[in-house]
Amino acid sequence: VQYYQEALKIVPENPLILSNLALSYAAQKQFAVAVSTMKKAIIGFAGDADRSRQAELNLALIYGLGGMKEPAETLLRKNLA
Repeated sequence: VQYYQEALKIVPENPLILSNLALSYAAQKQFAVAVSTMKKAIIGFAGDADRSRQAELNLALIYGLGGMKEPAETLLRKNLA
């Protein structure tokens, strides 16, 4: 987490860094901050359908790990249809 936070000081709002940071937060069971960070990454990937889709799937993973079944299923249905 610390390294990604430092990287964001150099390249603020970089969606790749935000996405990796979000997954790191999820690994530490900080699900609320992981969700909000991944949502920022998704916004940053606007215009790149493939990366946006991958970030949404990662958000579904974070929701699932955090026990948030409904939003996880909704994102999975949207992106795997």
